[in-house]
Amino acid sequence: MIAATIIFIGGLFSVVGAFLAARQAINDGKELDSRNGQIIELTKENAKLSKQALDQITGGKSWAFIRSGLETEKGIMNQESLWTINLVGDIPLYDVSLTLYKIKHDNTLPTKAHNLITVLSKHLGTITPSLHQDNIGLLTLHGDKGKIEFLVKIKARNGEITQHIILLQKEGKYWTKAEKVFRYKPADNGGFSKEVLMQKIDEDFPDKDHIEWIEL
Repeated sequence: MIAATIIFIGGLFSVVGAFLAARQAINDGKELDSRNGQIIELTKENAKLSKQALDQITGGKSWAFIRSGLETEKGIMNQESLWTINLVGDIPLYDVSLTLYKIKHDNTLPTKAHNLITVLSKHLGTITPSLHQDNIGLLTLHGDKGKIEFLVKIKARNGEITQHIILLQKEGKYWTKAEKVFRYKPADNGGFSKEVLMQKIDEDFPDKDHIEWIEL
């Protein structure tokens, strides 16, 4: 009887021991999952902070465009006026330089071709978020048969922006405008994809659906 009791108690201790070990394993697993979750969250936070720090160095997703002259409700005025560079985004752009070209189309060739004539080229340095845009210079509009086209290249640490501006002269001293701003960014296939940042066409701009954009 005593021997049977001892065996029973021994078996009971074994069952209890196995149960406690299993529960401890479950608790250890939960603690491990919790720690792994904390590590994942810390990794995400570190990656976010690293991205923010990198953005502050490169300019992140910020970009800039040129505002063409004295714009009024009637259009752009045909007079000497300040042109400005405008920042879009909360992060400054660094090492900014721009080149403004006038586009001359060559209609003597069987295929479409054009020449780029440099109007101005300058280094602007850092462009910061501000209510006051940075001036790039005084320009006066002079058109050929009432049409002027400009191509703008804006380079910064975070890449290059292209802006195509088309001006058509209206009655009097005003011009109507169509413009497009875009950039190329790395694609998943190893190449580049075009990202349109802005496209604006005045209401009175003719033949809006057949604009031939230059996307160099």
